[in-house]
Amino acid sequence: VWLAVAASVALLLALGGWRLRTSRGEAQFGEFRVAMTKAALDLTEHVEVFGLDAPELKAWLTEHRGHPDFVLPAKLAEHGVLGCKIVEWRGHRVTLLCLKFDGGHADIFVANAADLPGLALGEAPQFAVAGPFTTATWQRDGKIYHLAGNFSVDQLKLLL
Repeated sequence: VWLAVAASVALLLALGGWRLRTSRGEAQFGEFRVAMTKAALDLTEHVEVFGLDAPELKAWLTEHRGHPDFVLPAKLAEHGVLGCKIVEWRGHRVTLLCLKFDGGHADIFVANAADLPGLALGEAPQFAVAGPFTTATWQRDGKIYHLAGNFSVDQLKLLL
């Protein structure tokens, strides 16, 4: 009987710790989303470099300790990256990729998934409205991708 009670208590503590870690991860992601939306809205120093081709972009990101190993969805990659910059958030380096479309603008922020522990994301984008932007967030190959753009959810779904 005591063994069953001990096992039950251990299970409850483990589940409680997982739930607390997930809640912290979601709260931390809320802070991340607000900070990245502010970075997307800051047009005074929006990007550091413009017009690099793919090899130059990867070299610049490597040199500046960004995330050169990002993978964009095919429809977004077709448009190419207009410019980029490194954004600091809580001591972590986040890559900002600026993309322009016919009548639209989007920024994709790439961060290491380990920098947002407890955040449960899959490869399917999760959509939200954050200020003037619609956002889409997903995780792939150890990276978190957060897109903020002046599009509707339906328009973003077509791009992703």
